[in-house]
Amino acid sequence: MKILLLLSFLAAYVPTGYAITCTKCTESTSDDPWFPLRVDFNEMTCSRNPGEMVCDEAVTSCWTTIITMHFRRGAGPLALTEMDRDCGPPLDIDLPSGGACSGEGLAEAIASRMDPSEMFPEALGLTYENLDASVCFCDSSDRCTPPSAATDEQSITAIRLVDGGSDLEGRVEIELDGEWGTICDDSWDLDDATVVCRMLGFDGASGAPGSAQFGEGSGPILLDDVLCTGDEATLTVCPHPPFKQHNCGHTEDAGVICFTTGTTRETPTPAGFLVDVRLVGGNVPSRGRVEVSNSYGQWGTICDPNWTQADANVVCGILGYDGALSYSNNAEYVQSSGRIMLEHVLCSGWESKIASCETQDYSGWGCDHPQEVGVECNVPEPSEFQIRLVGGSHPWEGRVEVLNQHEWGTICSVYWGKPDGDVACRMLGFSSAYEAISPTDAAYPMPFGEGTGSILLSDLLCTGTEENLADCSHSRWGIQHCSHYEDAGLVCNSPDPDSVVVRLVNGRSKAEGRVEVLYEGEFGTVCDDSWDVNDAAVVCRMLGYEGASEAPGLARFGQGSGDIVLDDVVCQGSEDNIASCAHRAWGENNCGHVEDASAICTGELNLPVRLMNGNNANDGRVEIFRYGAWGSVCDDFWDINDGHVVCRMLGYERASRIWWGATYGTGTGRILLDNVECNGNEATLDDCDHPPWGVHDCNHYEDAGVVCV
Repeated sequence: MKILLLLSFLAAYVPTGYAITCTKCTESTSDDPWFPLRVDFNEMTCSRNPGEMVCDEAVTSCWTTIITMHFRRGAGPLALTEMDRDCGPPLDIDLPSGGACSGEGLAEAIASRMDPSEMFPEALGLTYENLDASVCFCDSSDRCTPPSAATDEQSITAIRLVDGGSDLEGRVEIELDGEWGTICDDSWDLDDATVVCRMLGFDGASGAPGSAQFGEGSGPILLDDVLCTGDEATLTVCPHPPFKQHNCGHTEDAGVICFTTGTTRETPTPAGFLVDVRLVGGNVPSRGRVEVSNSYGQWGTICDPNWTQADANVVCGILGYDGALSYSNNAEYVQSSGRIMLEHVLCSGWESKIASCETQDYSGWGCDHPQEVGVECNVPEPSEFQIRLVGGSHPWEGRVEVLNQHEWGTICSVYWGKPDGDVACRMLGFSSAYEAISPTDAAYPMPFGEGTGSILLSDLLCTGTEENLADCSHSRWGIQHCSHYEDAGLVCNSPDPDSVVVRLVNGRSKAEGRVEVLYEGEFGTVCDDSWDVNDAAVVCRMLGYEGASEAPGLARFGQGSGDIVLDDVVCQGSEDNIASCAHRAWGENNCGHVEDASAICTGELNLPVRLMNGNNANDGRVEIFRYGAWGSVCDDFWDINDGHVVCRMLGYERASRIWWGATYGTGTGRILLDNVECNGNEATLDDCDHPPWGVHDCNHYEDAGVVCV
């Protein structure tokens, strides 16, 4: 029942005298498949003519008209849709071209020239309510899309099969605007099922069961009365009522049974559906078989006998690498048995996604799994390495791991030695390496376990003076030929020497006593194994004395009560800090407190002091030299008497003023003293009451200052 009134209405705007060359089609549909429609089978239906109509240059215009009339009846609402495509000379009417134009004004204009209530016999019991109308015009620069495409502003974003006995069958569910729902089985047939199966990558459909054969869904029913021809690329372009418009329940949920021949090439996925890329089958993340996924979450490979460097560069760029080192198209990284997602990719090399490259379906060429493509990507080496120790019992020991693009990997122990370990330990804040562990007969299995990530480095050849392992000679970043049983291990000697504090306890003077070391917030003792006067001399110089006359053992100045933090200390005597001497790992010993080591120092106490960042030489931030480095004084309890002592240490008569709160700026070294309480007559700050050196609860914004006169 062509819409003659509408065509007459449009003809009023059409100049005469031009040839008409466009192909015509007409179609009537209903949301009730049993409603009797008058159809002229001699005319071409619009749904069977899905291709675009192209207007001849400056000769004709094409239009697509769609009118949906809404009726009320005893069986419920009824929607009847009239579709018509026709052509004529160029139209001069005030409507946009190239898309569906609709609105109240257009619907009212059409309704004023036709009476839908007179179109059907009264016996059908229809009561007309309203209508929706749209018209798409195109001129010589436009293409008219099929009516079904013009009616749907929404499109299906994903599809899946649910509750089937295999991946080939199940209840059809589609995703629309982030919401999953089912399809009603009204008008559901093998043509519709074929489109679904091909969307999922199968060869076709062998069944289109309805009546919820695979169980009832629980979400919304998103489609009804789908009328595919079987040739469509997606359900979206098949004729159907508007999404979510239906007269069904979940007992009518549609299903499909798909098939794949195994010998017929699958239909390649349209490039616009590609959403992700990954590498599979390589021994490191940067190498492997290229796989791509579609918007339905399915992964497959690429088959391409003409795979190029440009194609590989695009894949590696998507994955965050700096181009490709190599590429292959001979299933180098283990041939897959799954789906081939793409065939014959043609990239320029600049694309940011595979979907931007040209892809061609050339299944007749016989491309198959043996020609699956792979890449080896160029892993960018960081300018500086970030490392950590894993698997040890203490912070100073463990398996060495390196950070690479948010993932941790290991170091192969080929050529791994103490100079490499020294560099790694200093990177972590320790003084040096006690032992660089490689898998040998004695050490295997590795004491810190095997890593599970990539092996990023090998063949390290450090001199021991470098600041970072990246500065050492090493193999190509990210490409190694080791196994995880060869992961490098490390035991560091101590924390940064600047953080190590010593004291002498229970002596008759400050120049002698049991040696105690501040480590991780608490003082502990030193075992006398290998202890000699060279070791004691280092301790004495840390405290400001000239050297040592004796190095007693066997707890001469009494037994300590804390941890034994150092053992087997071997100093040359010239070190600035006991932490720089060779020794066992911190906390590791085979001693008891009956072996606590001691020292007897020689010479007068030398406690250098200076004023920093002042306006003149006689004022500034107070800093003291001890333990081989300069450090500041916290302003807790800081008063004029403390200032007097500092000024006399510097050769001045007294202090005229003291300052709190980092008046002279904040220091950068250790905070050496806190809660200093002098009476003003002491020779040095060490003679004043104060907690142990290095013990404080301050920050540098509390650094003390003084003005001397």
